[in-house]
Amino acid sequence: MNVVCTIVAKNYFASAKVLGESLKKTNPNVGFIILLADEIEKDDKFDFSNYSVIEAKDLGIVGFYEMAYKYDITEFCTSVKPFFIAYLFEKYNYDKIIYLDPDIYVFDSLIDIFNKLDFFSVVLTPHIIFNSGIETITQPDISVERGLLGSGVFNLGFVAFNSSFDSKQILLWWKDRLINNCYNDRNTYLYTDQKWMDLLPCLFDKICILRDPRFNIAWWNFHEREICFDGINWKTNKQGEMCNIVFVHFSGYKPNCPESITKADKSIIANKMDVILILFDFYKQCLFSNNYITYMPYSYKYNSYSNGYIITPLQRRLFRTLLEQDFKCENPFLVDSVYYLKLLESNLIIKNDVTKYNDTRINNEYKSKMIGFSKFIFIPLRFILGLKNYMNMIGFFENHVTKENQDFLFRHR
Repeated sequence: MNVVCTIVAKNYFASAKVLGESLKKTNPNVGFIILLADEIEKDDKFDFSNYSVIEAKDLGIVGFYEMAYKYDITEFCTSVKPFFIAYLFEKYNYDKIIYLDPDIYVFDSLIDIFNKLDFFSVVLTPHIIFNSGIETITQPDISVERGLLGSGVFNLGFVAFNSSFDSKQILLWWKDRLINNCYNDRNTYLYTDQKWMDLLPCLFDKICILRDPRFNIAWWNFHEREICFDGINWKTNKQGEMCNIVFVHFSGYKPNCPESITKADKSIIANKMDVILILFDFYKQCLFSNNYITYMPYSYKYNSYSNGYIITPLQRRLFRTLLEQDFKCENPFLVDSVYYLKLLESNLIIKNDVTKYNDTRINNEYKSKMIGFSKFIFIPLRFILGLKNYMNMIGFFENHVTKENQDFLFRHR
């Protein structure tokens, strides 16, 4: 009674299918269940005949639509993770559950993880497992380690639980945190569901930190892993011996954007890029053969109101502010009966197309223009205000000019 599960929005369904195919090849006796953190609409064409699919709205989460509204797509998909895992334990009585992000490909048996769950309540993988300061590692500074202080020690694209009492207590603890605190918000020391797991070894026993280079290979640890293909299997170096890779995490990869292969400094992994490109080309072909082109344009159900107007990050974060003041709204997506929407109507609603608003290229161009404009404004301010007042102003902006603090716009519309 072991299962692997994943969570997707509709546009990532091709990735979930690829993950499912890889599991069927390498772990044929392990079940696979998909949680759709989204909703199927009448014009969507999905074939679920070969998959077990559960919709997130059916998990029985109290305040479900408040969560779907206040979180963006990434935050929401991660916020429902412990609820989904707990639901699978309760409804199906699984012994062991492995969660994998949908953009993971499994190349070999997961038996080592399932075996560890005989002795541990939870299994986690760190983003990195080697000291980046030692001479044998190709990472010359601490930039990777410093980045993990913001995003978290463990990568939650993978986590595994057994069905013990301790495990269920951890899931309960995690659920309590993610109901209201699953934001990607460095100002409040949060990074979705992931940063919370830094506390797990401090608060609970029987936590396995799996420091094995065969697991969860991704752009953040390419610099410390040897990768090769012997014509049959993908391999990596483990204690001086080349062993089969168990799974690779193609995090953030977009087949039509070659630069998305890695967010790491490419100069650090320049000697590995040829084999990495081959690996990603393999994954790209898997995506396209599973209708990536068909699914990727599907719009996220919780990205717009019932009248089609899009929901902006500002609106989500203002809603967060109201919730923290004990504001209640069972379903903020419904236009006709929502007081919150009436607050926004006059000057905080964008009526243009969702896809245009979410176009990364357009947003990046806008950010570049704003950087230039801010320099034009702030350089004169430095001399007008004097250095002391200028530094006070910068400190104020840094600490107080957040989306959540824009609720004065309600009062001055």
